[in-house]
Amino acid sequence: MPRYHFSAQEYANMVLIYAECNYDGARALRMYGERYPNAHQPRNSRVIVCALVRIRNIEPVVPRRSGGPRPVISVRQEENVLRHFEEEPGSSTRRAGRLLNMSHVAVFKILKKNKQHAYSLQKVQGLLGPADFERLLTYCQWALQRCAEDTHFIENVIWNRIREDPLLMRRVHQNNRRRLQQCVDRGGQHIEQFKI
Repeated sequence: MPRYHFSAQEYANMVLIYAECNYDGARALRMYGERYPNAHQPRNSRVIVCALVRIRNIEPVVPRRSGGPRPVISVRQEENVLRHFEEEPGSSTRRAGRLLNMSHVAVFKILKKNKQHAYSLQKVQGLLGPADFERLLTYCQWALQRCAEDTHFIENVIWNRIREDPLLMRRVHQNNRRRLQQCVDRGGQHIEQFKI
């Protein structure tokens, strides 16, 4: 017997009756059958509970159905994706998907399975040329000179800035706690750059 797909209205009626029965699943099933004798009946109370959970999680009341089995990724497709990223390491998963006639999600899954990732360029700072280089060089020379005079110079600059800003201090403490826990969880193999 094929599985019946309830409508949003039917799920709403089930949840309302479930609440009316003080969240007693067995009673709600009986009462739903009495009130709606001509409607399709849920097999068990789990149908009603799952509908309520979807509502609480702000998900669609009627569960999404894919309509069929997921496509299988062939070995040939996998090899094509890996070859594509060897030849074009700067490519995106969407571009690779278009070129190889497959979904970008499938491309992403293949990369993840092979412990690789698509390259994504992120512009963080645009230097304007020789003028910026000269200023950067001057700053670095000044900082090195100050470090030679005072061995705790950089440390004081960073930590004084953090001490002055309570939000920044809390963020640093939270990050340190999280990073220490990850380090312990992974047996000391988790190393990450310090970020503020």
